Amino acid sequence: MAPNNRRLNVAEIKAEVPTPECRPGSETQEAVLNYIRSGLVPVPIPSGQKGPNLRGWPDLRIGENAIAKYFPNGENIGLILGAPSGGLVDVDLDSPEAVTLASSFLPITERIHGRRSSRASHRWYRTNPVASPEKFSDPTGACLVEIRSTGQQTVVPPSTHPSGEILRWEREGIANEVEPSQLRKNVSNLAAATLIARSWPSEGGRHEVALALAGWLIRSRWSVEDARNFIYLVAKTANDEEWRSRGRDVESTAKRLAANGAATGASRLIELMGKRS
Repeated sequence: MAPNNRRLNVAEIKAEVPTPECRPGSETQEAVLNYIRSGLVPVPIPSGQKGPNLRGWPDLRIGENAIAKYFPNGENIGLILGAPSGGLVDVDLDSPEAVTLASSFLPITERIHGRRSSRASHRWYRTNPVASPEKFSDPTGACLVEIRSTGQQTVVPPSTHPSGEILRWEREGIANEVEPSQLRKNVSNLAAATLIARSWPSEGGRHEVALALAGWLIRSRWSVEDARNFIYLVAKTANDEEWRSRGRDVESTAKRLAANGAATGASRLIELMGKRS
């Protein structure tokens, strides 16, 4: 039988008498109770889906005595983000390269979740003032990494991903507090590194790409050390077997620029990356 996808209104939900299929005290209900007691704002989502089907869900506030009403049969759990949850934001890593690079670019946090095929792909923070939502995508429109905040929700453990995988906490501690401007800078740098790693040459041309990237970063007032580390990380993530030697490209470029010599930069990098996109 096809699932009923009719969108419901919060006001239409009525309390129901539990049936044998309902599981008071289930793992889902216990998780919802813990979220509420932590000051978070859960919303029910059909099992195996990522979006609520309740109209007006951003205004839904579930009390402890209504948990069984809204989560009777192992529904997925969404957490409403941003202002309603005290500035809670989710950095959603939507590409394998972003997951690999995240620990090198994002602030430390003790609240991280994911699933078997995409471990640690959601990293949680608190911001004050509340960070604005923002999505960073590649030229085709595919999302690389996203800051999820007010007006959005994220599905959390122990929900079921559309793939059938169960969401699990990697760390279930405190979401680290971060200045929103700093978090945006971290995420934008992560997105840039992710995009470049995805376009890094598999063979041939790596040296030229590294030189152009070095020229761009140095001209953008990055320190030699920061530029070298950025290129190290990008090349290593792209499985460049000579990633360690890419640091020399930064040093040679910095010396040329310091002596008013010629060096490639952003325009050449865009040209080289465009050939590979």
